[in-house]
Amino acid sequence: MKRIKYWHIIAAALCLLAVIAFPFVLRYLGVNLKSGAPVEPQVDSNGIAWLPSASIYDLSVDRNFSSIFLSNHDNKVFLLDRDRRPRWEKTFDAAPLQAKISSCGSFLAVGTEAGTLFFTSTDFKKQWEKDLGASVNQLAISSNGQWLAAGSGQPEAARHTLTLLNQEGEVQWEAEVAPLRQVYITGEDPEQGRIVAEHFDGETAVISVWSLQGKQLWGQSGTELLGISRGSGRLAAGRQNNLQVYSLAGDLLWEETVPFAIKAVAFNPQNFNVLIFGDSEGAQENFYYYSLDGKLLWRQRIADGSLFSFTPDGGKIVTSSWRHYKEDYTQLVVLEESGRELNRWEAAMRVERLILTGNERYILLVGEDGYLDVIDLKQSQEAERATQPAPIYRPVIEKNNQADTMVTLYFSDAQGNPVPVSRSIKQSDNLLQSTLEELVKGPARDSCLYRALPKEARINISLEEETGLLKIDLSPELVQVAGAAQSTLIIDSLLMTFSSVPGVRQIVFTSEGKELQVFGDGLLLEQPYSAYEWEQPVFIPVQSGERYYLVPRNFKDLTGGREQEADLQEILSGVIREVRQLDFIPDDLRIIGAWVSGDEVKIDLNSSARELFPEGGSESRRLQTAMILDALSLTAFENSKAGKVTVLVEGKHWSPPEGYTPLSRTIHSSYVINPEN
Repeated sequence: MKRIKYWHIIAAALCLLAVIAFPFVLRYLGVNLKSGAPVEPQVDSNGIAWLPSASIYDLSVDRNFSSIFLSNHDNKVFLLDRDRRPRWEKTFDAAPLQAKISSCGSFLAVGTEAGTLFFTSTDFKKQWEKDLGASVNQLAISSNGQWLAAGSGQPEAARHTLTLLNQEGEVQWEAEVAPLRQVYITGEDPEQGRIVAEHFDGETAVISVWSLQGKQLWGQSGTELLGISRGSGRLAAGRQNNLQVYSLAGDLLWEETVPFAIKAVAFNPQNFNVLIFGDSEGAQENFYYYSLDGKLLWRQRIADGSLFSFTPDGGKIVTSSWRHYKEDYTQLVVLEESGRELNRWEAAMRVERLILTGNERYILLVGEDGYLDVIDLKQSQEAERATQPAPIYRPVIEKNNQADTMVTLYFSDAQGNPVPVSRSIKQSDNLLQSTLEELVKGPARDSCLYRALPKEARINISLEEETGLLKIDLSPELVQVAGAAQSTLIIDSLLMTFSSVPGVRQIVFTSEGKELQVFGDGLLLEQPYSAYEWEQPVFIPVQSGERYYLVPRNFKDLTGGREQEADLQEILSGVIREVRQLDFIPDDLRIIGAWVSGDEVKIDLNSSARELFPEGGSESRRLQTAMILDALSLTAFENSKAGKVTVLVEGKHWSPPEGYTPLSRTIHSSYVINPEN
């Protein structure tokens, strides 16, 4: 046996140390061993995540708040999940000044000080880099990642370059511009999409709007870009204390002068009202809220230096301000849209950014030195619910369980409007009584709906089978219910619910056997009521809390009460106009054509329809898309009685990514909307 010499042992140990140290040496030299290496944010004693030793360059969040994407002064970018757990990191050779995630959450883009533009899908199947030749100071990515707009140039240069690229990294066009301070992309359609930019030509602010083909459509000099409304195609511009609201076509819609220098503007995402803020001295009001046509709705005072944003449903406003008299604490306040305060609390950090997205539950707070905190606005409510949250939408189903009976019950949404829900009940000898009992029970706990009838309501019902006349006898206490809105809701709930029960042709409301003339707070009853039938029905998605529902309406109600009949394409276009108000719907989605061919309805949508089907979309995203297809399909079925509905894209059959609802379906008259289970 040979003897092992000591120098052999020493050499082997040195080799082992070299192997172990090699990755750390590469990391020290700025080399990435592997795309996707995790980074672990630290957590302080208050449970707030932070990225040590480096402050943040840029940060963005996707629409559903499933991912946080940021870059910092260590030349790194990080992709975190909602709970701030690391998913991926990458190191660059130069400062990553820009870090953007698409609203759909499927694509990332980075622009560096050295001129590198980096693009990747979040599943990392698609990646490319491009050298723009100068520092990438501004970057925008369209909602579904189809387009990137980059502003590049050396900081001291008088002229910079605005570049539009497609998702494949191909340059579409370049334009020489003054140095950019802001750039946005609105819409994905090549014909309808726009690029909105703010430049500084010397000391003068300039706003310019471009088509996706590279044509400058219009510009405005001497005003700063203060905000953009995604849904209504508007932008806010300001000069000192003067606010101007323009359409994206360049038309001045209205303007107003306020007694303070305007610092920030936000558009309500639902009704496009305008909220403006500025610092002011003393107790002067500095928070003004205007209607979409420029009427002042209310004004009040909030702390100077505040940040603010609307919740995605437009019903609440969240403000934050660092309280100077209490070091390292920020006060957050939640207001109703009416301006009334709902809640306030403190965060143990100095908040520098307040970020709300399309997910109404969560707020992202970004503090000094990389601190991140996620606030759950509904945490206390969720603690009372089941551990498994209900889906945001339940798609249309067919009646297929003969042992059960489906009844349609009308409850109230958060705005006090009737919403239908389909509930499965055991077969009963008295369907009317069973329906009434279920209506009085109220909605399911996870429905985000509210009971229309008081829980203690006493109601008797009887049906004359020969005439189909249903008598609904209400207790005197119920008849005296206060409030015109509540009175209308109770009558509508009963009328719409029992109109769907077979055999009911007319309905009369009585109390102690006597026919009612007036109900509640002065609501006049026009008796008897015919069983409710929809005229040219359309199905419109509505949101209540975290849930979405399809609600039938008369088409004429969407058009201001127009009496004449509309054709199928016009009716479906009305549905599209309504759904475009939802924040996940492309602004330029539209109907190209709709027609009946034999027993099939064909609905032709423009290319923006593809944005409804992002690759790798979450369950919530797929359900939102299913809801839009349900709305179109049921509207087409009810206005044609064709048994099949097919959706085309630009006149051609198109197959969505895996996991989405097919674009062709057969519909039967036994369909059920908004099933509870």
